[in-house]
Amino acid sequence: MGKMRNDSDEKTLLPCNTGDSLGQQAWEEQIRDHKLQALRRFEDGDPALTAADLMLVAEMGQAAAESLRALVGRPSLPEVSATSRWSRYPVEDLVDEVDKQSTPKAKGEVLEALMCKVIQFVPGFRVHRTRVRTKTEEIDIEVINGSDDPVWRREGALLLVECKNWSKKCGKNEFVVFKEQLRNRKLRCTCGFLIAWNGFAGTVSREMLRGSAEELLVIPVAGPEIACAVRARDIPGLLRRAWDGALML
Repeated sequence: MGKMRNDSDEKTLLPCNTGDSLGQQAWEEQIRDHKLQALRRFEDGDPALTAADLMLVAEMGQAAAESLRALVGRPSLPEVSATSRWSRYPVEDLVDEVDKQSTPKAKGEVLEALMCKVIQFVPGFRVHRTRVRTKTEEIDIEVINGSDDPVWRREGALLLVECKNWSKKCGKNEFVVFKEQLRNRKLRCTCGFLIAWNGFAGTVSREMLRGSAEELLVIPVAGPEIACAVRARDIPGLLRRAWDGALML
């Protein structure tokens, strides 16, 4: 990552006359607008997002981003995800970084950043938003499904990804809660990926069998499978096999 941008950097990018109060105000408004554009590109998943935009978003911090939204009247925007600070890391490095983190919060941030990269290895999958809060739930990752693959094309326009970075195995309660998140998307979401870095308890397989007649499909994927697929450069193959495994259990 390059050096952090300071005031002099911003003045270079956004030149204006700061010799009087009007010039100072105009300069500050230009800086604010520049940061707002970066924030919008980040949160809208704009393909025009640049490394400089990511640096600005990461440097803002959550409080600054919320203040910026309030100033421009966009309070409904999803919060800036802490995963943005990890977005510059190659996917192979993120696999290693998950286990290096010393707190559950940090580990969760890295795992979400990893999955944002992993999911977009599938042609047509695009991360739309992260850490989306509704009145009743929080969704880790929303994915727009524009795939032409016959397997993914028959699924809904929206895919969800839920990340569990616990030291213990993920159980059936988490599986059931995630399936309800899929159900609550007004029939636009038929499929989601439940990611458990340390694997799944046997209760998950039994719960999958119990609900096998339903249209909603929760695809469980364990951390070791992801790590192997990243190193083998076979991420689309992994997700396709995981889809098949969830159907044919």
